[in-house]
Amino acid sequence: MHFSAFFRYMEAAEHELLRSMGFSVYSEIDGHPVSFPRVAAHCEYHSPARCEDVLAIDVTIQRVGEKSVTYGFAFSDAGAEWPPVR
Repeated sequence: MHFSAFFRYMEAAEHELLRSMGFSVYSEIDGHPVSFPRVAAHCEYHSPARCEDVLAIDVTIQRVGEKSVTYGFAFSDAGAEWPPVR
């Protein structure tokens, strides 16, 4: 699997976390869309994932600032835990 795919999976997991907490990934304030721009992204790869692997993604909220949120993502495959990916 191409390394960049992990970022798409992390974004999908983030959206699922927000929905599970009753938030939407799309909202408006005074008729203007609210977005979630990325300021930084970092990923450490410790083990390969291959096409058709079934991955589980655990998302944690590591920090909530005044205007930012920092997430941690941990991928697992067949019980093999990888260190958190930030």
